[in-house]
Amino acid sequence: MGLLTSDRNEKTSVLAKLLTKHYGKVSLLSYLIGLAVCGLLLLESERTYFSDNALLPGLVQREFTLSQLANDTLQALNKVSDNYIENQIPYEWIISQFKQIGLEVYKHNFTLNYPFGSKPVNIIH
Repeated sequence: MGLLTSDRNEKTSVLAKLLTKHYGKVSLLSYLIGLAVCGLLLLESERTYFSDNALLPGLVQREFTLSQLANDTLQALNKVSDNYIENQIPYEWIISQFKQIGLEVYKHNFTLNYPFGSKPVNIIH
């Protein structure tokens, strides 16, 4: 009782007769439509965000192994902060430390509108 069989005992529909007669053309048309749909899906994927963290779970370390580096950096920061006035940040030292461990560093100027303070603070560096 197959749909596309040529069993003479059963009545076959007109659609089944057309499909069996032109199966090569139908197969080629289906293949081309499938390729077109895949191409359209690729065009839509430009707007899709993939999280790097979600794609690389195997690179996660279970233990923090840089505690000595963190302690050394804290001690160096305490020494450097002695040379600065209170509420002043050693920007150049921090930038040099970040560059030393291989990070890219950028400077941004912005204004902090603190809701509980008396006036906005301009941070330019």
